[in-house]
Amino acid sequence: MLLFMMSAIARYTNDFMPVEIAYPRFLEILIDFNREIFGILLVMLVLAGGGWRIVRKTPVGFYWAPIILHLFLSAKLVAYGNDEWYISFFGSLSILGTVYASSKANLQLGEVDQLEKFGITLVSIFIALAALQYFIGGIGTMQFGSRYFFFTAHSNQAGMLWAFCSVTAIFLLIYGNSKKFILKMAMLPVCLLCLFLTDSRGAMLSCAIGVIMIFLIGTGNLQKNIMLYLLALVALAALYFLMSHDIAEFYLKEAARGNTRVDVYENAIDGFTSFPVFGIPYTSGRPVFVENTLLAFMKSAGMVGLLLCAAFYLGAIAILWRSFEKLKKSKDPIPRYFFALFVMMLCASIFESYPINFISTGSFISIFAATYLLRYAQGGSGFRSRDKKKSSVLIAPLYPAPNKF
Repeated sequence: MLLFMMSAIARYTNDFMPVEIAYPRFLEILIDFNREIFGILLVMLVLAGGGWRIVRKTPVGFYWAPIILHLFLSAKLVAYGNDEWYISFFGSLSILGTVYASSKANLQLGEVDQLEKFGITLVSIFIALAALQYFIGGIGTMQFGSRYFFFTAHSNQAGMLWAFCSVTAIFLLIYGNSKKFILKMAMLPVCLLCLFLTDSRGAMLSCAIGVIMIFLIGTGNLQKNIMLYLLALVALAALYFLMSHDIAEFYLKEAARGNTRVDVYENAIDGFTSFPVFGIPYTSGRPVFVENTLLAFMKSAGMVGLLLCAAFYLGAIAILWRSFEKLKKSKDPIPRYFFALFVMMLCASIFESYPINFISTGSFISIFAATYLLRYAQGGSGFRSRDKKKSSVLIAPLYPAPNKF
């Protein structure tokens, strides 16, 4: 949970926030030492879990593509004499460590009650952080212009955080303990409101995809499915009648914004065509990724990046396919949550380069969902979280077996 929290708390210089924001003191400390805290937590978890020997056996699966990308970029920066080569190198280690930490955490989420405790606590932490920020520092520390970024580096990152919280709250409302129904009902509108305040269209669309996936996959029980769909129809009808005017106005405003990333995408394509083999040169500064995973791979690493990106998405599709095949024969709700979460993040990767950012909420959520599904897709040899006596020692192989994917 601390890793998850620290992946959201960040600040860096960008065009979106050209002015210095005066954060509350507690946030200043967490933001200024974000990477150090994240790194120390990762090292502690790896050592506590058995050291790098176990990391070698962690089910990295398709996630070797972003790791190799960062190692490649690090080597490229060394070749250009760039003093910041170490950032990408430690970035690859950060991804590996996050995969390890997530896979260990996922072993503990074998029951709905466990997932509910984890989800409610985590979402409550983010809501509490935002509330503290507001009451201590005021609204000026949470927004720039009309868009809210809260305690993250950008409103798009904040949007993805609250999309995750919203999908989690909806899933727990459907599958969780009825005794906590009021608490979850109180959390959901807060998460949706925060998502709306970020004005991140990509995050909103991704959230909608995640929610739709929860309903499309269903509960594995026909009677529950019918109740679920009727509830969804009633909720949508109520939402339409209560907010139809505001929603129409919102969509008109978003349409008027147009495509704000045309110049960025054109620049990325120009960079790829100018340096098609190994990507653009980085003579100074760290690699900066454009707001699209495919273009980020292509611009930064050329054809090498394009091949790695293809490997990433093919691996992701294979994991989804294998997971879906098992889901059709199972009534277990937990894989359904991670399936919806992973689909949501793949949708989000169109609007941001989450899969290759090594410390961000988006990349953390992607890895969190991917490691669970990879174990689930591999079956009994790597995923038996319900077996509490054995769960702590069951580690899947580094790469999936050739006859699987």
